[in-house]
Amino acid sequence: MNEYLMIVYMALSGTLFALGGTLHKAFRRFGVPLVTAGFLYLNHVPTIQIIFAAALPVVFFHLGYGEGKGWVERALVGVLYGAATLVVGVSYWALAIPFIFITLFTLSNTQETEKYFPWKIVEFLTGVVIAIGYITAVGN
Repeated sequence: MNEYLMIVYMALSGTLFALGGTLHKAFRRFGVPLVTAGFLYLNHVPTIQIIFAAALPVVFFHLGYGEGKGWVERALVGVLYGAATLVVGVSYWALAIPFIFITLFTLSNTQETEKYFPWKIVEFLTGVVIAIGYITAVGN
């Protein structure tokens, strides 16, 4: 697997995920899955897996996890983010993504730590971690 491609994919995924919280949700909801599909295509993943790997995040990225949502709903969103990577292959990152997502979310929304974990960083890192999930799934 091309290391430069992995770096570009992680950077684009993180950037688009964060832009989805700043400019327009379409960056996250459609941009990240499109970049993921491109990455998977360039790594010779079968077409049917690419379709599911792009379609599932489109659905999951429409689920809310912000104000008005409980911790169970937020945890479910994190689980679904990790589960989407399983259509490509099995990786420990599918289990790590929900824990990382909830931990970052908590750190960003806790008075003692919010200044160290601004929401834009959390969004960017979430996009990067999702990309890592796909990268490691393809590599296994």
